[in-house]
Amino acid sequence: MTWWTVAIGVDTHKQWHVAVALDRFGRLIESLTVAATMAGYRQLLVGARGLGEPAFAIEGCGSYGSGLAGFLGDQGETVFEWNDPGAVSGAAEERSY
Repeated sequence: MTWWTVAIGVDTHKQWHVAVALDRFGRLIESLTVAATMAGYRQLLVGARGLGEPAFAIEGCGSYGSGLAGFLGDQGETVFEWNDPGAVSGAAEERSY
């Protein structure tokens, strides 16, 4: 995929999600911690869109990241699930919500 200009990686936790924004060369642009709530999801989306055309990679779309992944999908964003390399194969896959 070549349409995105900023990659947003999200490490999900029960109460907080930690996001990092990288440019297309893998350089850190910004990091942000948001509450795992609708308000936090909106804050993350607004911030990501302010940096460019985002593509999201979220850890744990089936658990702590499910709410965020669903919210982003409802907003028309592309979401990739990232599995912990220690738990599964470590491959990213596009999800549809």
